[in-house]
Amino acid sequence: MRPARHRLLIAVGATVAVAAATVSLAARSGGAAEKALPYSKARYDVADARLAFRAEHVALSPRSRSSAIATLGNRRDILEVDVFGEPGAVQRAGFADLAHVSDCKVAGHLAVHWRGNVRAVLNCDLVANDSWVARID
Repeated sequence: MRPARHRLLIAVGATVAVAAATVSLAARSGGAAEKALPYSKARYDVADARLAFRAEHVALSPRSRSSAIATLGNRRDILEVDVFGEPGAVQRAGFADLAHVSDCKVAGHLAVHWRGNVRAVLNCDLVANDSWVARID
């Protein structure tokens, strides 16, 4: 594996998300949904995301899959990891993103991080301390 790709996969692995935070939460986030996707080309797939999180000792299992988005989550549902396809397909599917805030303030309790076409959402209400948030910073 190329060193740059490995570093990016590790960065994705450091990014965590929550299974409880679904695309439908964008409508409940107080109108703070993002319209533009933060990537122009899908570079990573589900296997890349699982490998990166495994390197951080986080096991992910499938939650849902469509032609444009695959969603993974961890055993305790503290995090959701969404792997997005090509931007045009994602937008045609009607995706509306959550606000890009890393400090647990999205919808009052979520932290959202992107690396390329992979989004991780952490449910801060389900963690006992700030260690999860610190890992994604």
